[in-house]
Amino acid sequence: MLKRIYALVAWLCLCLPLTAQQSGYPLKFQFKDANNQLHDTLMNRMRFKSWAAQESFPGYLQWKSQPFAVQKSTIHGLGLFADSAHTFFTGDTVCVLFTQRSTTGYFELDYLQTNPGSFINDSQQANSEAAIGSQYIVLLAKQNISAGTEITLDYRQLLGLFGNDNQSAARVIKYW
Repeated sequence: MLKRIYALVAWLCLCLPLTAQQSGYPLKFQFKDANNQLHDTLMNRMRFKSWAAQESFPGYLQWKSQPFAVQKSTIHGLGLFADSAHTFFTGDTVCVLFTQRSTTGYFELDYLQTNPGSFINDSQQANSEAAIGSQYIVLLAKQNISAGTEITLDYRQLLGLFGNDNQSAARVIKYW
């Protein structure tokens, strides 16, 4: 049970704007400007979040060699989208949310790296779901996700992986 709680807290640390995260750990990403030229940059999460609220936000961010991108979302703030050149089919692994890096049995986070899972928005009609393996927590496509479509997750399903306390799940989602 302790392992599940630790993994849930780790997930929330990625998604909630906590003071520890806003202190400035670096994000490295690539974006296309208005002239469609690629730029690599390094910035802290606070600046990145403030960019999302501005019109000057570059419309396209992407992890190198990954089939997804971060863009403005119609659901909330920023969202994770299938790359314009990639379609996910039912059962495909969209991304790895956590990797077990120690022998303690806990999922540990590397705060110097940005996890694409922190940009996944909540939806009751989610097109992906989380699954726990022995070494990974992964995001799987529940249905075909065409290029340019936002990747969403039902947070209740994710919380259900860590326990069956519906009341706690409702409180966390309301706060989230």
